[in-house]
Amino acid sequence: MLGRWGAAMSAHARAVFGVWLLALIVLGAAAPSVFGALAGAGWQADSSESVRVRELAQRHFGGNSSARCRW
Repeated sequence: MLGRWGAAMSAHARAVFGVWLLALIVLGAAAPSVFGALAGAGWQADSSESVRVRELAQRHFGGNSSARCRW
């Protein structure tokens, strides 16, 4: 069954490429809004080790932790 599916995909390579390209464009366009909604919306486990380390770094190094880095 997998072989037949692969053969069908290779026989319709342009259509498969077009669908993947369309999916890439749609998901790429949606990515900034999704990232913005999730990044600052308080999505963190306050009791996690990473949050404790980030807060410790902010206290001891004047806020110069990697959490403030915006690349």
